[in-house]
Amino acid sequence: MPNYPHRPSITADEARARIDSLCHAVSETEQLPIADALGRVLAEDVASPVNVPEANNSAMDGYAMRFSDLNADGSGALRVAGKSFAGHPFEGELGSGECIRIMTGAVVPASCDTVIQQELSSVDGDTVTFEAGIRQGDNVRLKGEELALGKVALSKGLRLTPPQIGLLATLGIPTVRVFRKPVVAILATGDELVQPGTPLKDGEIYDSNSFSLEALAKKAGADVIRVGIVKDSPDALFSALEKAFTADIVLTSGGVSVGEADFTRFVISHSGEIFDWEINMRPGRPMAVGVISGKPLFCLPGNPVAAAVTYLEYARAAIRRTGGESGDLRPVTLTAVAEGRFKKRLGRYEMQRGIFRINENGVCVVKSTGMQSSAMLTSLCRGNCIVWLDADRDIVQPGETVEVQPFFGLFDV
Repeated sequence: MPNYPHRPSITADEARARIDSLCHAVSETEQLPIADALGRVLAEDVASPVNVPEANNSAMDGYAMRFSDLNADGSGALRVAGKSFAGHPFEGELGSGECIRIMTGAVVPASCDTVIQQELSSVDGDTVTFEAGIRQGDNVRLKGEELALGKVALSKGLRLTPPQIGLLATLGIPTVRVFRKPVVAILATGDELVQPGTPLKDGEIYDSNSFSLEALAKKAGADVIRVGIVKDSPDALFSALEKAFTADIVLTSGGVSVGEADFTRFVISHSGEIFDWEINMRPGRPMAVGVISGKPLFCLPGNPVAAAVTYLEYARAAIRRTGGESGDLRPVTLTAVAEGRFKKRLGRYEMQRGIFRINENGVCVVKSTGMQSSAMLTSLCRGNCIVWLDADRDIVQPGETVEVQPFFGLFDV
């Protein structure tokens, strides 16, 4: 068994920056209908082919007029000369002292510069009287004020969500160019592992990590290659890694500690490069990061919670970056008040599982899920957040504030 030297510790932010520097967006792209582009990453800027709105239109149901036909305070009485509905604009000429009835979204005639909502008016026959208080230009949406023709509407590197799909449709754009999905290979190491559905023998456990990691990688926008369960031998691991590196990123679980059957570091160091740093964190301290043939590899711990949490904190962003996504990819954090005591060791990052909520006073509060063993997946199932405790924190007392990373966007489907 190889003898691994002590690894120098770096901070979580330093680790994220180093990992980010390893990741390069895939170069291949494809053109997709916008109905199929949800969750995909734009491979080029999308410029608006139209003005939005395409013409001045009304923000209210009411009356459109020239402000100069009213008194200086916005009051006055005008004759109703016609109507403008959405899709059916007023096509006549507006004379002096006249206005038109107009609906929300309808085109405002070129001769009009103001819309008065119907609640500030009273009608008597074909004459409408307006109260004071209106200003010139009120309630008119100007041509191109949301997006001007040719302006970049959506930028390269943006992951498309439902609002952006709607915007593309608003612009009349039927298809978009997106990066292909990154491909992630996943393998689990351990002589003790068997597939779910297989009767267990003494000393065996079911492989859960490869299934959790596959689901997480797909959630991050990846296609997945399941390499399967790899036995605890250097030859088996060498062979598995050869298959895995048809992918863009490789995730392994298990075999990264210092036990006599932990060969992952040894094999990777002979196939590529494994970095000599570590993060003093719990769970997941054995995690290692390496590169083989220019492709990032994450050696995640074998304990299920440790594998999932270290994936969320470090590997998830790498997959998204490789998929072409730009911007800050760290998990979203909120500040919450601790409802109970959180035990931790000074000098170590801890990622405990918690349950946060908004209390009756409108304050975000959080409590522990209970036992924090890195082998207990139930702590993730019961929780709805990770409680991120920085290395410079000691035991957290009730009433103190902590940072929480909500699971929404991380685990939800």
